[in-house]
Amino acid sequence: MCRFCWKYLKKNLKILYSVLIIISVFTSLLSVLYPYINGKFLDFLILYKNFKIILIFCSILILIGLSNLVLGYFMRIIQTKVTSDASYALNRALVEHIKLLPYTFWEGKQAAYVNQRINNDANATMSFFLATISGIIIQVFIFTISFGLLLYVSPKILFSLLTFLILYVVIYLVLKSNIFKKSIILQELKNNFFSTLNEQLSKGKFIKLHSLNALYTKEMDFSYKKLIKSTLNYQKTSYIFDGFDSLITIFAQAVILIIGGISFINNDISIGLFTVVLNYFNMMMNSTRYFFGLGKSYQEAKASYHRIQEILKLEPLREGSVILDAIFKIDLKKVSFAYRSKSPLFCVSLSLERNKIYQIIGDNGTGKTTLCELISGMFIGDYAGEICFNKEQVELSELNLVKFRKNNIGITEQDITIYRGSIKENLMLLNTTALAVSLEEMNELISKLFLSDFLSHQPFGLDTIISDEYSNLSGGERQKIAIIRQLIQNPDVMIFDEPTAFLDQESVMAFLSILQQKRSDKIIIVVSHDKRIESIVDQVIPLS
Repeated sequence: MCRFCWKYLKKNLKILYSVLIIISVFTSLLSVLYPYINGKFLDFLILYKNFKIILIFCSILILIGLSNLVLGYFMRIIQTKVTSDASYALNRALVEHIKLLPYTFWEGKQAAYVNQRINNDANATMSFFLATISGIIIQVFIFTISFGLLLYVSPKILFSLLTFLILYVVIYLVLKSNIFKKSIILQELKNNFFSTLNEQLSKGKFIKLHSLNALYTKEMDFSYKKLIKSTLNYQKTSYIFDGFDSLITIFAQAVILIIGGISFINNDISIGLFTVVLNYFNMMMNSTRYFFGLGKSYQEAKASYHRIQEILKLEPLREGSVILDAIFKIDLKKVSFAYRSKSPLFCVSLSLERNKIYQIIGDNGTGKTTLCELISGMFIGDYAGEICFNKEQVELSELNLVKFRKNNIGITEQDITIYRGSIKENLMLLNTTALAVSLEEMNELISKLFLSDFLSHQPFGLDTIISDEYSNLSGGERQKIAIIRQLIQNPDVMIFDEPTAFLDQESVMAFLSILQQKRSDKIIIVVSHDKRIESIVDQVIPLS
């Protein structure tokens, strides 16, 4: 786990973290000196009874306290900076890895669940690693100094402490497996519960429109019952662990008071030295308890680390390196696709050529959208047959898919996504050739698809900020933005999935006219049952 986390610390963070450890060791040294100075103060006060002694010791203690206060500020800032940046780096790496996974990864998963899982696991793993490295160094430092002093002052007390250390080790070895297993189950159920809560709000409109509040509340209650059951099971094990810790501490303190008290009665040690022994014994016990608690924290962090590794072990989508200058032809040879544990949606063999418009029709569930996504390279390695391009018959899997989707193929989805930004940024979102499309051309498309009236009512026109949550966007306006977005992209292959579903008659006819103008150097595919489209298509492709 340590090597894994360390690689997500950039060079500047490693330097900052090293500074943090140095400061921590120095403040720990001051803390270790504190009880020794207190003990000496008592002995000197009893021996000399001098006010000057009081002033000297008070000055030293104030200096130590102020030093700890100032250094504590810098430690807090550095620790926050290092932990936040390192956790984000791990979060970012997990998100980027998931984006490279095959699209089938998302089958049966909700984005809210995945987001909560990687965020919690990354933060828990990285926070544990950073806190543990510095913590171990500090506690080893404190333990070693306290050990040496106790060995010098009272070997009997030291050896009694070592007995309790053995008990800590035995208890940890007995309980560690149980803590790890219950921690994994609890974290999974927490993420599922968060996903269920998110659904209550993200589907608020749907729930209200169809009066489904009782059904969704029932699902939320069921998810909570599973979570609280797991939480209580975990807390039982956790309390047993913590209970043994408290029990050992109570007996250890009783032993030190008995041994130390007898030594004081027999005049073997002074009251000041007895105070020093008590303080250093407590320091060693606290260090021991730290490592005991660390064992529990490690099992919890190990559960998060285990779940991170589950994701990172998933093979990313392997894509090729071929970059096409242009697409003139697409050949589908006995192409079929099936979602997991389901029968194939279709088996298709056909050729798609430039200067033609194709219309895909079929009943719900026959795979019209899936076929378009296949051609776009969304299911590499998950389909049977071949999808080849141009006369060279370059297979889809051989292509550099990033370049392919940026330059060669575009798709206007049925479920339209609005980028959080201005209307202009949304329209130009896919214009990857550094403003190859001028503002005049963009305004021309806006005018042709009758989006001008909508823009005139916006407070900042094209600079108005919109997003998926922007409630003033109608279905037709969203669809027009998505269509213009692809027309500006101007790829060789243009795919439109149900593009007329929310358009009025005037806008539909304008859209069809634009397709007619574009067809000369394009392969255009339209998924729709709209009879008005049939007037411009060259071939209807039925799926069943």
